[in-house]
Amino acid sequence: MMKLSHLPEPELEFGQAHRHIDIRFGLMDYGPLDAGQTGAPTAVRVGLIGDTETVDGTQGWFARCAAGIETSQRGNRQ
Repeated sequence: MMKLSHLPEPELEFGQAHRHIDIRFGLMDYGPLDAGQTGAPTAVRVGLIGDTETVDGTQGWFARCAAGIETSQRGNRQ
Protein backbone atom coordinates (compact mmCIF):
# COMPACT_ATOMS: atom_id res chain seq x y z
CA MET A 1 0.00 0.00 0.00
CA MET A 2 1.31 3.45 -0.95
CA LYS A 3 0.84 6.44 1.34
CA LEU A 4 0.61 9.85 -0.34
CA SER A 5 1.07 13.24 1.25
CA HIS A 6 0.45 16.73 -0.04
CA LEU A 7 3.04 19.34 0.82
CA PRO A 8 1.67 22.88 0.69
CA GLU A 9 3.52 25.51 -1.34
CA PRO A 10 5.98 27.40 0.84
CA GLU A 11 5.55 31.14 1.13
CA LEU A 12 8.35 33.10 -0.52
CA GLU A 13 9.66 36.38 0.88
CA PHE A 14 9.52 39.62 -1.12
CA GLY A 15 10.09 43.31 -0.61
CA GLN A 16 8.42 45.28 2.17
CA ALA A 17 8.22 42.09 4.31
CA HIS A 18 5.47 40.59 2.11
CA ARG A 19 5.05 36.86 1.48
CA HIS A 20 3.31 34.92 -1.30
CA ILE A 21 3.46 31.43 -2.80
CA ASP A 22 3.65 32.65 -6.42
CA ILE A 23 7.03 34.09 -7.42
CA ARG A 24 5.57 36.05 -10.35
CA PHE A 25 2.86 37.68 -8.22
CA GLY A 26 5.31 38.43 -5.41
CA LEU A 27 7.92 40.05 -7.64
CA MET A 28 5.37 42.05 -9.62
CA ASP A 29 3.47 43.34 -6.60
CA TYR A 30 6.16 43.59 -3.90
CA GLY A 31 9.52 43.54 -5.68
CA PRO A 32 12.63 41.58 -4.70
CA LEU A 33 13.36 40.95 -1.03
CA ASP A 34 16.40 43.23 -0.86
CA ALA A 35 15.11 46.07 -3.07
CA GLY A 36 16.28 49.42 -1.76
CA GLN A 37 18.69 47.92 0.76
CA THR A 38 22.36 48.88 0.87
CA GLY A 39 24.35 46.39 -1.16
CA ALA A 40 21.35 45.08 -3.12
CA PRO A 41 22.27 44.30 -6.74
CA THR A 42 21.20 46.90 -9.28
CA ALA A 43 22.02 44.90 -12.39
CA VAL A 44 21.99 41.32 -13.62
CA ARG A 45 25.10 40.09 -15.37
CA VAL A 46 24.62 37.53 -18.09
CA GLY A 47 27.24 35.43 -19.83
CA LEU A 48 26.53 33.65 -23.10
CA ILE A 49 28.25 30.56 -24.40
CA GLY A 50 27.46 29.29 -27.85
CA ASP A 51 28.15 29.65 -31.52
CA THR A 52 27.78 33.00 -33.32
CA GLU A 53 24.21 32.26 -34.38
CA THR A 54 23.11 31.39 -30.84
CA VAL A 55 24.85 34.38 -29.21
CA ASP A 56 23.58 36.83 -31.84
CA GLY A 57 20.05 35.45 -31.54
CA THR A 58 20.10 35.71 -27.75
CA GLN A 59 21.45 39.27 -27.87
CA GLY A 60 18.65 40.19 -30.27
CA TRP A 61 16.08 38.65 -27.95
CA PHE A 62 17.47 40.66 -25.00
CA ALA A 63 17.24 43.84 -27.09
CA ARG A 64 13.60 43.12 -27.98
CA CYS A 65 12.80 42.42 -24.31
CA ALA A 66 14.50 45.68 -23.23
CA ALA A 67 12.11 47.57 -25.50
CA GLY A 68 9.13 46.17 -23.56
CA ILE A 69 6.87 43.19 -23.98
CA GLU A 70 3.16 43.69 -24.60
CA THR A 71 0.79 41.36 -22.84
CA SER A 72 -2.73 40.36 -23.66
CA GLN A 73 -5.50 41.38 -21.30
CA ARG A 74 -6.39 37.73 -20.83
CA GLY A 75 -5.07 36.43 -17.54
CA ASN A 76 -4.03 39.84 -16.18
CA ARG A 77 -5.11 40.63 -12.65
CA GLN A 78 -7.36 43.64 -12.12
